[in-house]
Amino acid sequence: MATSASAAPVLGPAVLLLLGGRSTRMGQPKHLLPHPRSGKPLYQHHIETLLEVAADGIFPGGVFVSGRREQMTDLFLPEGVQAILDDPETNGEIGPAAGILQAAAAKPDTTWLILAVDLPFITRGSILHLLSAHSTESPVSLYLHSNDGNPEPLFSIWTPTALAQLRSNCRAGKSGPCRAAKDVWGGKIGPGKGGVEVPSEEWITDADTPDEWRAVQRRLTPSESQPEEDGTSSLLAGVGRATEQDLYAVLPHPLADNSAMDGFAVNARLLVGASRDSPVFLPILGRILAGELPPPTGSPTQDGCWEVMTGGIIPSEAFDAVIKVEDVLPSDSTSDSLGRLLVGFTTPVKSGQHFRRQGEQFHAGDLLLRAGEVIAPEHVMLLAAAGITSVQARTSARPRREIERRVAILTTGKEVVPFNDFARGARIETGQVIDCITPFLQATLLSRGCEPVLLASAGDSATALRASLDAALESGSFDLIITVAGVSLGSADHTPAVLASLGLEEIFHGVAIRPGGPVMLSRHRASDTPVLSLPGNPMASAVCLQSFGAAILDGSSPYAGGEGWSELDLGHFSEEEEEEQNASWQDWLERLKPGMSTFAALPVSDQGMPTLRGVLSAGRRTGPCALGSLIGAGAWVRADRAASRGGKDKVFWRPF
Repeated sequence: MATSASAAPVLGPAVLLLLGGRSTRMGQPKHLLPHPRSGKPLYQHHIETLLEVAADGIFPGGVFVSGRREQMTDLFLPEGVQAILDDPETNGEIGPAAGILQAAAAKPDTTWLILAVDLPFITRGSILHLLSAHSTESPVSLYLHSNDGNPEPLFSIWTPTALAQLRSNCRAGKSGPCRAAKDVWGGKIGPGKGGVEVPSEEWITDADTPDEWRAVQRRLTPSESQPEEDGTSSLLAGVGRATEQDLYAVLPHPLADNSAMDGFAVNARLLVGASRDSPVFLPILGRILAGELPPPTGSPTQDGCWEVMTGGIIPSEAFDAVIKVEDVLPSDSTSDSLGRLLVGFTTPVKSGQHFRRQGEQFHAGDLLLRAGEVIAPEHVMLLAAAGITSVQARTSARPRREIERRVAILTTGKEVVPFNDFARGARIETGQVIDCITPFLQATLLSRGCEPVLLASAGDSATALRASLDAALESGSFDLIITVAGVSLGSADHTPAVLASLGLEEIFHGVAIRPGGPVMLSRHRASDTPVLSLPGNPMASAVCLQSFGAAILDGSSPYAGGEGWSELDLGHFSEEEEEEQNASWQDWLERLKPGMSTFAALPVSDQGMPTLRGVLSAGRRTGPCALGSLIGAGAWVRADRAASRGGKDKVFWRPF
């Protein structure tokens, strides 16, 4: 289920679809107008969307339709949808407030999501975005129109407190839901006070007149030149198809401040004078594993450090940087006067180093993929991390590759919530993350003619990891086994030791690439089965699969000449672009570490080539490890920096 960036996860309310009034201006009841996309009556089209969302556990209170008696005779309500009769004799002629109050009377302790049937652009994403933005402390949440900032009362969330205000207003002759929403907030709705900025104005654009309806038809009717069909599908099924709608993040990424490395969280000011000749020693205050809530830290000014694993939550604002475990002096069991072990630091550190801020890659509501873009496996990783579990996409005529090989996928990390569990409604608790790597691996493997087989996650248990690997290897039924995370130097990184205990031959462990340096390749001698162990960073796992995984499966090379990779000719630019682009590429290359291959996801120009336009000034979102760099990207680029001055740098690329 979606979670708010600033509040606890919202338990979904009941949802009420309002059929509206008599629609005299339209010439026929609005709820019976055929939706331009599906051809079904508007009410049926919306009900299908609501049931799709409800199937993920979002509306535990149920799905309801409110209408007058004469409207109800025309309805076909599927199983699971209940009718609420809007009786004018009970509440009077008070417009949409009548149906809302009737629902409140039927379920007085329920929070309601209210939707009007004449909002034709309602989507799963628009619903989830409002739910994720709704704070449990807010009595009402409404989208704000982008042109004037006014709230839209008929796409909104109402708690019993707000419904009581609406009931009181109606008794006093003030029947408008918008007025009641403002009154419950002291007279004004705005951002942070019940108002939610809408990512797309279309979401709250209604159709009250024939002209407005014709405009809706023009916007939503598929082009005659497009023979493909529309449909809602799972994220994996959408690969290779063009999305029908703009896709917006439901969740921020990261979900919370956390460590980008296994190491020690420190206050940077304490290490200003640190050097190898004069190291600074700090007591270890505790250990935080990924998936664990940080324990109370006491005074925020205490002078110490916390051992923290990759993905571990930073304990408090007093700790503003992380130093990698390999960059500290090894402990010799020296303790301070309180018996706490001391660890030595030999260099100053910048505030923010190896520190991932909540939402630094993208925020809930950010545009991730534009309508018409074809969904690639890399987009699956991006969308999964953003809490998007299904897409509306045109059916593709592109056939799937015939399955030729089987690949096992074994994830580790107790903080990781399986994507399939999340899609079925599992909540994301503080310190947990959605597994966005596995769906990417599945999508990529399927595109390469491989059957991905998901093994049970081992969590942080070395015993479970060993048992799963042993069984998979003994079966002899896999062409490749992929493990995810647990391959670095952290205390919960058991993979190398477990592989060694099973007698596997280590081919390599650690490669001069970024991201993905800790990647490991092993071989099971008895079955000759390769085991590729990917790092837990999503971009690192993607890079290592696209290079080393492809080499294993296709017999190609992860280096120059490998399948799909081409050397980038920096002379392909037009005259007007050449000076700017060449300067940009040279600037980018000079930032990269010599003697290392650096991978990055980059946009593609109108000429179909990777471009750095706008990338160098975009901050953390565009670093090699940045998941946000996939937004707007269409190609992988690999830069091989020469190890010494005077050597030749080379750049290779391949489209998604």
